[in-house]
Amino acid sequence: MGNLKNEMAGKLSVLHFISAMNAPIMGYQIEDYFIEKNLMDVFDIHDILSDLIDIQFIKTSNVFDRIYYFCTENGKAALENLGEELSAEKRADIDEYCRENRFRIINENNIVTSVKDAPNNQYQVSMLILDNAQPLIEVSLFLDREQYVRKAISSWKVSASEIYSSITETLFRDDDTEQN
Repeated sequence: MGNLKNEMAGKLSVLHFISAMNAPIMGYQIEDYFIEKNLMDVFDIHDILSDLIDIQFIKTSNVFDRIYYFCTENGKAALENLGEELSAEKRADIDEYCRENRFRIINENNIVTSVKDAPNNQYQVSMLILDNAQPLIEVSLFLDREQYVRKAISSWKVSASEIYSSITETLFRDDDTEQN
């Protein structure tokens, strides 16, 4: 019976963590918390994630080979009904971690880059801004030098929101020359 209770506590902990983050989150970001706190190992976490998907308490979205986890309405209802099974101390610790790290994690998850080989000895650099694990904007460049690829990726990570703002301002500005 104790093993079953530990298993349920583990699932509730992971479910509460995903719900408390209140943003799409990747597996390694979930692992960071539970491994850092010595609460469970990587295999247990991924078994739990798989089980939570199977019972539809969480769902996933795959963007650029990144898997994002979300809490479903069923998962939120389960937390409301079973949340008391998770100690107040554990809930508070998870909530505090999520509060302190949410902004960092969202920023990490919303700026995405990918590089593929392209014809003519070029590289295709795809750079995205996501919102809730859904593409908001994608920019693809074909570059012929690795140094340009590194510079583009580095600049994107620092300036993506500024670039997005500039593009949207340009696209949607009121222009006297605009024809109806």
